[in-house]
Amino acid sequence: MADAGNQRPGLKSEHLAEENRSSAFSLLFVGIIGLILDVLFFLGVIPIKMSTFSRYMDSIVMGILFLVFLIMGIVSLKGSRYYSHRARKEKEMMDSMEQWLDLSLEGENLDDCLEMSGSETPEEMFFLRQEALKTRILQQFPKVEPEFLDHFTEYYYTKLYPDEE
Repeated sequence: MADAGNQRPGLKSEHLAEENRSSAFSLLFVGIIGLILDVLFFLGVIPIKMSTFSRYMDSIVMGILFLVFLIMGIVSLKGSRYYSHRARKEKEMMDSMEQWLDLSLEGENLDDCLEMSGSETPEEMFFLRQEALKTRILQQFPKVEPEFLDHFTEYYYTKLYPDEE
């Protein structure tokens, strides 16, 4: 419960974007360097003694391998762009949700909206408050993804109740 609140929602997409970006650069680097060395080997600039047939076969196989690395690098780069865009959208959504909740709850205690008997355990209070937050958010932002909503409510809960970590 406390660990999830320390991390702002949307970091998962940022993390995926960074992972895809670093993978893309690694794959592109290996693919480009490999193709250059493969061409140099094929042309005989890199002198390795072998038959002409072996030189052709090695060059073709290694060329295909390095082309696969290049293609995978390009795909990873596109994935990185997708996740970067998604992270920006999630951050915008989170900022607007947080701003709206701050204004919505200004001067109001969330517990006033709950139906409680007074004998609730801290765990029960946590879940009641979480549900109240989710209900409010879904009324204002009905298209929010459930997983994002869960992460956001845990984050916002720790903002409202920092002593209950």
